[in-house]
Amino acid sequence: MQIGVTTDAASDITKAEGEKLGVYVVPMYFDLDSESYMEGDHDEAPRDGIPGLLTREKLFDLQRQDRNVTTSQPRPEDVMQTWRRALGEYEEIIHIPMTEGLSGSAQEAVMLSHEDEFEGRVHVVCNKRVSVTQRRAVADAQILAGKGYRAEEICRILERDAEKNSIYLTTGTLKYLKKGGRITPAAAAIGSILHIQPILSIQKGGRVDAVKLARTPRQGREIMFRELKKDLTERFHDPEGRNCRFATAYSDDRAMSEEMASELDAAFPNRYDREIVISPLNLLLCCHTGYGTYGIAAIPVCPETL
Repeated sequence: MQIGVTTDAASDITKAEGEKLGVYVVPMYFDLDSESYMEGDHDEAPRDGIPGLLTREKLFDLQRQDRNVTTSQPRPEDVMQTWRRALGEYEEIIHIPMTEGLSGSAQEAVMLSHEDEFEGRVHVVCNKRVSVTQRRAVADAQILAGKGYRAEEICRILERDAEKNSIYLTTGTLKYLKKGGRITPAAAAIGSILHIQPILSIQKGGRVDAVKLARTPRQGREIMFRELKKDLTERFHDPEGRNCRFATAYSDDRAMSEEMASELDAAFPNRYDREIVISPLNLLLCCHTGYGTYGIAAIPVCPETL
């Protein structure tokens, strides 16, 4: 039985990249001045009823102009259209939406999957992931499908491993954390004056939380590595990261992410997967954290994929 995989743009997988990977990607939307914009690349054409595309460059330009860009969860019609396209190629599909900690899209997808045309053919995985960890879940689903696992088994495995990941981020501005209620206005004001960088965490519930503060970028990186190593030891019982995959993500500074990848390479020389993913951070998280964001992640290997 052929099983395909669909996801949304919060996985850091663009439409163009999805076409190369054989993954169908539901687009994301954003609101600006009471109008909706679709996340996209320069060479894409906006859809009917959508004023334009929101590229990475445009988002960061708008943020630096102090324009208020907010996120909007995937539209039901886009989700269903994506499924219909995928079901034209596959008998069943696994849909991996972003974590319910950041959006109601997972619950909505579950409801849509019970529509008559999708019942029994679309299987929604609620595994609390976003960005590089969601991307990894997509890759694991494809591997499991290729190994002959049934759709129900793939869902069970991915949901079993939902909390087996760890992400740490830091950002160049406190403005968007204040807007999102992650820190108080007073803390944001003091932090801006003192040039303090927040260290953010995305863990079990899939929510973005501020966990530490750093006075310099170097200290911020040290804190992120220290917290990640702590998770490897205490949560995953794998202090050397032998059975983990590692990744970095960035908003607008790839060079910083490449530097972090080099540090991960040196810190975990005995890891299972020699590749360290370097991924542009999806615009959903960029709206929550702002420009100047970068981070690292560890994802224990799913044993059934080996």
